[in-house]
Amino acid sequence: EMLKESNPLVKVLRRIEADAYSKADGIISPIPRFDKYINKRFPEIKFKFCYISQGYDETLYSGTREFEKPVGRFNICYTGLIGAANRVDVILEAMSRIEDKGIYLYLLGDGPLKETFKDRYKDCPNIVFLDPIPKKEMIQFLKNYNLAVMAWRDMPIYEYGISPNKMIDYLVAGKPILNAYNGYRDILEENNCGQFVDANDPEMLAEAMVTFSKMDKEQLELMGKNGQRYVKGKMNFSYLAKKLLTFIGEV
Repeated sequence: EMLKESNPLVKVLRRIEADAYSKADGIISPIPRFDKYINKRFPEIKFKFCYISQGYDETLYSGTREFEKPVGRFNICYTGLIGAANRVDVILEAMSRIEDKGIYLYLLGDGPLKETFKDRYKDCPNIVFLDPIPKKEMIQFLKNYNLAVMAWRDMPIYEYGISPNKMIDYLVAGKPILNAYNGYRDILEENNCGQFVDANDPEMLAEAMVTFSKMDKEQLELMGKNGQRYVKGKMNFSYLAKKLLTFIGEV
């Protein structure tokens, strides 16, 4: 549960936060619109800001393991924590509404709610839970899937954006991304490599899954390549390091 602004602890932390921002030569954040947050919360503070996204290096994905191909006609994948922080429940609820038996959902990961969800959806043969794998093998794993899916809690703080690790994996693997998310929406639709839907609407997510399953294979591959081109050009560590050094030089 979030503390109220009137809470004495929050007031002390706000003063520390304002002091830190006002004394900083520059502010760096992996959240794309964090400068908007500072302007809204502390409009009197003048500052210089630099957005440095999550990044990747090709050597992070050095695995060569070959994975068994999924059995569905159209295979959707979620990777990451299976817990309350990520809205895996929305993804599962959406999948349970899909009548097309050729569409499968695979969930790769672990978390406190994994066993609960496995039991809840044990009668859904199109929902498959898989154990976690090393990061280096992620691209080899993802290459067998048609669509990657994400879901987020509907929180006001997300109006300033997100910077998730799993999105990097999906983009590097060249997979279209379907994201149930109500915050600041960047990368996916502006680069034609994915789609956003409402974070609180499993029916809308289910409809989007079915729509993706009906797309031409060439269209899906083009979306994946668009995302791959973006992540390799704008989110690799070499590019981000140059961006950071330029910013340091300016401040």
